Amino acid sequence: MKLGIKEYKLIALDEESKIPETLKFHMICSRNDEKLYALLVLLNNIIRKDELTLLFTPTKFHCEYLYEFLKLFEIQSIYIHGNMDQDLRTMNIDKFRRRKVKILIVTDLAARGLDIPLLDNVINFNFPDRPKLFIHRVGRTGRAGRDGRVFSIVSAEDIPYFYDLKVILGREIYFKCENKEQLKKSRENPKIVYINNIKIT
Repeated sequence: MKLGIKEYKLIALDEESKIPETLKFHMICSRNDEKLYALLVLLNNIIRKDELTLLFTPTKFHCEYLYEFLKLFEIQSIYIHGNMDQDLRTMNIDKFRRRKVKILIVTDLAARGLDIPLLDNVINFNFPDRPKLFIHRVGRTGRAGRDGRVFSIVSAEDIPYFYDLKVILGREIYFKCENKEQLKKSRENPKIVYINNIKIT
């Protein structure tokens, strides 16, 4: 306006705060020292073996550690992080795209710019400390009208970040208790918690 622009229009691009309605959200509450076992239950009992899953971790050390941990339980995975050799990164991504390996462990830095079509699940091993980072992660699945699922393993210290997400989305949060029997049946008939239009088991 100061430059003398006339008949201007103001357009707000708020797509970065939009989450596809086809996404189903699941929040798994766990103590910090039990997160690894919550992950095992998730990969063995909830997520199907033929689904592509992107597992977000906070650091490159977590990538390598989770890779070795899952290998102990005969769960095949691969990982990429920012300090890897480019040829190895390319090879691992190619394996994931070709569905030779169904679980890809990544950091947020390594995940930027990855083109991974037909992704079924996103797992947040750590809950993101910024809402926009959460939206960036979950936007990897549920694209082009397809269904997608997001699993977040949340410990007590992650709860403030969870409430920050409510602020940016502008939605209310309602909690509902579950019993063990309901959780076992969550895949076929999930009991849900609502953040308005977002479903969270």
